Amino acid sequence: MILNEIIEVLNNNKIISEYKLKELKKESSELFFVKKNLETVRHTNTVDYTVTIYVRHDLYIGSVNLEVFSSTSKEEFENELNLMANLAKNINDKDYETIKDINSLDEIDSNFKNYTLNELSSKIANAILKLDMDNYQSINALEIFVNKYEETIIRSNNVKRIQKYYDAMIEAIPTYTKGDSVELYEAIHFNNFDEAHLLQTLKENLSDVKLRFEAKNLDFDINPIKVAFRISDMAELFSYITSNFNYSNVYQQVSIFNIGDKLQSNPINDKLNITLKGSIKGLSNSKIFDGEGESLKDTLVVKDGIVVNNYGSKQFASYLNKESTGNLPCMEIECGKTSIKDFKEPYFECVSLSGIQVDMYNDYLGGEVRLGLLHKDGLVIPYTGISISAKLSEALNDLTLSKEVDYSSELKGPKLMLFGNISIIK
Repeated sequence: MILNEIIEVLNNNKIISEYKLKELKKESSELFFVKKNLETVRHTNTVDYTVTIYVRHDLYIGSVNLEVFSSTSKEEFENELNLMANLAKNINDKDYETIKDINSLDEIDSNFKNYTLNELSSKIANAILKLDMDNYQSINALEIFVNKYEETIIRSNNVKRIQKYYDAMIEAIPTYTKGDSVELYEAIHFNNFDEAHLLQTLKENLSDVKLRFEAKNLDFDINPIKVAFRISDMAELFSYITSNFNYSNVYQQVSIFNIGDKLQSNPINDKLNITLKGSIKGLSNSKIFDGEGESLKDTLVVKDGIVVNNYGSKQFASYLNKESTGNLPCMEIECGKTSIKDFKEPYFECVSLSGIQVDMYNDYLGGEVRLGLLHKDGLVIPYTGISISAKLSEALNDLTLSKEVDYSSELKGPKLMLFGNISIIK
């Protein structure tokens, strides 16, 4: 089926009250290298359709999602639509007014639009392959994906919104071989090509994998110690924390924090300031509107360590009688005033974690460290095979935020964030 055929079937259905149709067009240029040899080149174009139907019954509204494929026939879609519409009658969500009367065409700010996708993927590859490496360093495998999206949201109540956005993902496996061989996996996301930043990130990865080769088991006892997290682990940690501020969690009474609560009950150094945003230049999660077609409104959620706002979709905002912000995909954490070179030693820097562990209900922060660096007496000593553990509230109270900036797919903030009161466990 194609877009117009799907709309025709939806408009003719007598059971549904409203519908939302999402069309996602994706164009992709993909390069696959083994060592420095280009093994595979792909250029793809895909179109995906997702339909959400809404059925009002009594004082309730029920909604169901269904996928529509190009191979789906009109008759098959009509039958499935009737089946799902009757299913929606059994879903008893509190009714709310969905968005209406919006038509727009937007594009995320990105220098990707200055190139064809094939030009840009080649440009990225050429830059990476020129990296200086010693005889023991290599990028064992390299995969480059450059994507362009055109997302259209059509709703039955006079809504048609189109946004164009971009994403590049670099999957690299830096390797160090000197008799034995060790690897570290790295995935880099961005939507604005900054060659200097990309190469600096990869140079750091190559340095890290050499340190992983040299890493030893725990032989020091400095507990508690300050522990530094990098941008990807910060993103995971603060996604957990800020999800508590979402209207849906507030409405369902599963949020730990209320407005006015202190994330930092007694901050020793830097105070947290966190703003959730629709788009931030360079961040591949950036959007103009969310999956409902709702315009995204930047929202300061934490000011000086205190929760000051909630955020979220029109549905749960209406239940709470709050202003809708949309579901915000990007986050910015205000940097500090301390340069990384001035971080007070000793401290332990987490380079590669198996995954950060956060339990908000039990006030726990931890994780297994594949590679960590002890900064002590002007030296940097690599370690592996250890874990970290802390009370989250105590760790947040003692923060030092670097003035140097970094970004991931969803977060722009300090390049390093130094937490106090963390224990190192063998």
